[in-house]
Amino acid sequence: MVAGGTSSSSSPTSTAHDGESSDDEWVITSRDRPKKTSKHKPSTPVSALTDAEILPFCTDPTGLIDRLLQAYPSIEDWGRLQHGAEHPFQAQLYRLLEGQVLDPGTFVLTMARYTALLFAEKGATDPKKYSAKFLRSIVSACFRAMDRLLQTPPTQYKMPEREKDLISFEDIEEDNLISFDDDDDIAANNNHIKEEAADSQDKNDDSDDDSAEDEDEDEDEEEEEEEDDDEETTVTLVDLLGIPKDVQRRYTVTDEHKAMCVSMAHTECLVIVVHYAITTFQLQDVLGHSGHAEPMGIYLCKELLRQSRYTECIKSIRSLNLFDAFPVEQFSIEIMNISQAQKLLPTYVVGLPDLSRRLLRFLNVQFRYIYAGSLDIVPRELLDSVDEDAKSIPALTRLRDPNFMRALRECAATVAQDIHASLRDDYYFIWLSQRHSSLRFMITERAIQQNADNNNVSIQASANWNGLILLLTQEDPVLAKLAIKELVDIQDPVAPAHFASCLKQQPFFIAYNTLPMRDRQLGYFDNEKMLPHRSAFQARKRSTSPPQEHYYQLPYHIQPVMVDTSEMAHHMQCVLRQSKICSLDTEWVPSFAREESATKTALLQIATDQGSVFLVDFYTAFIPENRAFLLLLYQVIQELFISKDIIKLAYDFTGDISLLRQAMPGEKAELPLNNLIDFKHVNKTGGLGGLVRTFLGRTMNKRQRMSNWEQRPLTPEQVEYACGDVYCLLEIYSALIKSKHPFASSMPIVHLKLPHSPRPKASNVPPAYTPTTPSPSGSSYFSPPPHTPSATRPLHLTQPYIPQANDQMTYHN
Repeated sequence: MVAGGTSSSSSPTSTAHDGESSDDEWVITSRDRPKKTSKHKPSTPVSALTDAEILPFCTDPTGLIDRLLQAYPSIEDWGRLQHGAEHPFQAQLYRLLEGQVLDPGTFVLTMARYTALLFAEKGATDPKKYSAKFLRSIVSACFRAMDRLLQTPPTQYKMPEREKDLISFEDIEEDNLISFDDDDDIAANNNHIKEEAADSQDKNDDSDDDSAEDEDEDEDEEEEEEEDDDEETTVTLVDLLGIPKDVQRRYTVTDEHKAMCVSMAHTECLVIVVHYAITTFQLQDVLGHSGHAEPMGIYLCKELLRQSRYTECIKSIRSLNLFDAFPVEQFSIEIMNISQAQKLLPTYVVGLPDLSRRLLRFLNVQFRYIYAGSLDIVPRELLDSVDEDAKSIPALTRLRDPNFMRALRECAATVAQDIHASLRDDYYFIWLSQRHSSLRFMITERAIQQNADNNNVSIQASANWNGLILLLTQEDPVLAKLAIKELVDIQDPVAPAHFASCLKQQPFFIAYNTLPMRDRQLGYFDNEKMLPHRSAFQARKRSTSPPQEHYYQLPYHIQPVMVDTSEMAHHMQCVLRQSKICSLDTEWVPSFAREESATKTALLQIATDQGSVFLVDFYTAFIPENRAFLLLLYQVIQELFISKDIIKLAYDFTGDISLLRQAMPGEKAELPLNNLIDFKHVNKTGGLGGLVRTFLGRTMNKRQRMSNWEQRPLTPEQVEYACGDVYCLLEIYSALIKSKHPFASSMPIVHLKLPHSPRPKASNVPPAYTPTTPSPSGSSYFSPPPHTPSATRPLHLTQPYIPQANDQMTYHN
């Protein structure tokens, strides 16, 4: 009986062991083509195949595919009926292979081969129905079913049910049958046997003496051979269980199966089948590195690459270990022009540190071309070999495309993270390109903000972005020069001179500002594209800024307190112990402005019902010599978070608390947060600003959100923003209770009567007080701030604010 054979009405035709069949045998004939199905939607809903419908095709793999396509006419039907189905086709095919098919390997390969040929023919006229995605879904389901069968433990091996039914007496050899001959015939036969034995014995006696020595030598040789056989023989579980060879074959990949796969690799439309078969049919030792059919494996990968099957190509190269035939530099050039290159290249080298470093070196050379111009921004010693490298590693043609450069940066960042490489130390130009991209973003956002402020180009008006630009550029002279160059290019009348003074780059500013436009070439290429005039940068959402009086402002009686010493931490602890409700928020430097990838909390704001907003200076606490101060903060904050007597208010605090836990001492800081009310569930859109607009009738000025929260002292605008961003939560809480909002029904109630007397505008807010060095004594007393004019108020408190009678703050449990 032929396993995996095809019926007379199916095509392509094959036999059980057709691994050496030619491609001509697999041509679909007009007689054997599946019947055309109507393009109109069926009048009855499409239903999934059942096991009973699949069973008759146990000897007809091509007929099974035809029936499958009738049941699932399109990829949409396939996906809909397979998703969540009680018996998906993959499981059905596994049961068929296990219980009915004599040679499952040939059966599956025949199915996959026929499917690929059918889709190649039909896809030319109906590409939507016979799509590449549909083909991959069917073929991969076939091989997954075969994978599952090959993983069957030997103790569960069995013959197909239909084979057991075929056993009969006609199959038993005659020598093993019981004979009913007459007794006389039996006796005569026995006498004849005895006479022949006697004659043989006489002959043996004559030769015994002559062959005694030869027999001794033969016995010695036989013993040696038996010892050799014992050393080479490996006893497997299959041998111990006594499983017949024909049963073992059903659960084994044979040389015939591998030969079938190799033969399919010659055909263009069948390479996708071979790709899926590599792992299932163990083709690594055949098509892989040093395999006898390695050239065919190389051809397979090249054909997948030519067909733009990039994912399959990469998987095949990795599975077959053919990296030598596809050097990472050349392979990168091959796929750089596709949109998903930044995601594909890291998968090519993942888990291979040496190959990853080669890719990073290649990308580093490409990024170096961007800064190899005549401006002397980058030190010349870093550019000495540019001309020489251009001969072996030419510049990619799309390096002028900003989107392409972004994709390369993403690719480099992913690969560097995988091998824990330091870009700044080992691949400087990749690092420089990433920092330069962040710098350009900040400069363009700064210009957008200026245009939104009626072309206000003053330094003070852009203080938030200025702080971030300085944070990014102050440690590297190359970035400092690039900042000045970009500001000159967009024709900002004030900023270039300001940053040249701050970054001590006046000579470069003077030299670059006097250059004609044709000589301002940063990179290796001609016709370099520079940033346009600053007037070209407009806000993505055109909106009119509300008048200043419509912004939410912190009530005047609320006192900001900078907690940057142990004494102030003790004072904050005392105030919090007297509080019944407080609100929480945090601030940190945007990730694009930081060199290191880890984001750290710079400021924790805590607004209390005692009339204070504490600004907890984590940036100062993270300084190594302030370890004692950090430990004290951890104790104070942990006490607050654990307390079930104090209500905590916040808005979308999940990310904030995660960063706080990472910032605390110890590998796994425990900060359980009890009695928290998170207002993010009050409104689905609009954020905190939407809540302030809905319940307080004001607009939040979020400009300072993008600012350098690690600069000390903080600017008055930052102090005003940080305090208002957290104190407004207390007012929203009170408004929810007064309006009897449905959300308030689930909150613990503390009735607050909060007067809202706004503070002066930011221009009248006193400058922030410079933090002092934390006191190592940990005393509960704190020194008063330095003398300030009576017209201003210091940031630090000499005593906690005491609510007055006219504030009307009452509590009702």
